[in-house]
Amino acid sequence: TTLPAVVQQAQESVVLITVQDRDGGQAGIGTGFVVDPNGLIATNLHVLGEARPITVRLRDGKECAVTEIHASDHHLDLAIIRVAEQQLKPLPMAIDESLPQGQPIIALGNPRGLRNSIVSGVGSGRRQIDGRRMIQIAMPIEPGNSGGPVLNLDGQVVGIVTLKSMNTPTLAFAL
Repeated sequence: TTLPAVVQQAQESVVLITVQDRDGGQAGIGTGFVVDPNGLIATNLHVLGEARPITVRLRDGKECAVTEIHASDHHLDLAIIRVAEQQLKPLPMAIDESLPQGQPIIALGNPRGLRNSIVSGVGSGRRQIDGRRMIQIAMPIEPGNSGGPVLNLDGQVVGIVTLKSMNTPTLAFAL
């Protein structure tokens, strides 16, 4: 499978997530991806924050209100949200957690609101950060990429973009 083919297949499953503040202004922006065809989307909990409402924009531009936070874990910074849409295309998950050091990977997301962007890099290693098993990734990550999928070259999710270094532009971590 070629990199453009992996990206083309995966982009249909990647969404833009926006949250509003009390005055109706944008309080935050991030990325999520479909994990179940019946409207379940994975993202980082910090993308959602405390602001409401939460809106999901699908690849085709359709905006959907989030109907519930289906599950969340503060420690893992993970949230599963639900939209009322059906027959969405979920991304396949990698069966094996191993990501060989140096393996090429790609991340899909919405850095600084630039929809449907991709970035490539490599899996640099495994780390423990605050008791969480993380994948160290060598790629430029920007605000708005949080919650986006990290894919292997088979198009399978190996992680979720979660943290970036404030000092080094190509040091980031995925859950």
